[in-house]
Amino acid sequence: MRSIFFLDDSAEFLEVMKVFIENISTCSAITASNFEYMLAQEELILKSDMAFLDINLGLHQPSGVQAYRWLRSLGYNKPVFFLTGHAIDSDETKEAHTFEGTKILRKPISPQELLQLIGSQS
Repeated sequence: MRSIFFLDDSAEFLEVMKVFIENISTCSAITASNFEYMLAQEELILKSDMAFLDINLGLHQPSGVQAYRWLRSLGYNKPVFFLTGHAIDSDETKEAHTFEGTKILRKPISPQELLQLIGSQS
């Protein structure tokens, strides 16, 4: 079974993504609400088929850009999508635009767009 990783500081967003993915697609969802929890799930995350990373994980927290670097440093070569809402003009978002093979998505992401991204990566 394919799996999709979501990193976001909103527990509500993660719950919605998990329920949606597992009920509408044939994929499972791996979620983490912070960098520390992501590190604790390293083995599962590295086996995932794609990753959705919130760019802004909160004040005094590592960013989604740092999570991206961590994933790539471990050899993760699957598609990565950055998510952002209010941080569209942040320095992290500008930096994320420079990473090859990534895409920046505005939250909230529509169910149709999410399903299209999942389907296009199979």
